[in-house]
Amino acid sequence: IEAGMAIWVSMYQGERMYASPDAPQEIVSQVPTPEIMREGFGRSPGGFTGQEQLFHKWHGYAVIPLGAIGEGVGFVAYLSEPEPE
Repeated sequence: IEAGMAIWVSMYQGERMYASPDAPQEIVSQVPTPEIMREGFGRSPGGFTGQEQLFHKWHGYAVIPLGAIGEGVGFVAYLSEPEPE
């Protein structure tokens, strides 16, 4: 964070994302899309990672299912690349 890195965490239930009110809408609505989630879970039901360029920065994300909470529920953690020094 001190290096200009941003961290966001959202929850999902099915294809719906739930994010904190201060989360950038561009991230919540774009990464990952429902299509990316279906494809990712098709390859790796235990979770998957990806990356997307938003705000002229690369953002990595991890999608982790939380079956103990409920069917189709989990979280998505986003991490932006740090600013160059």
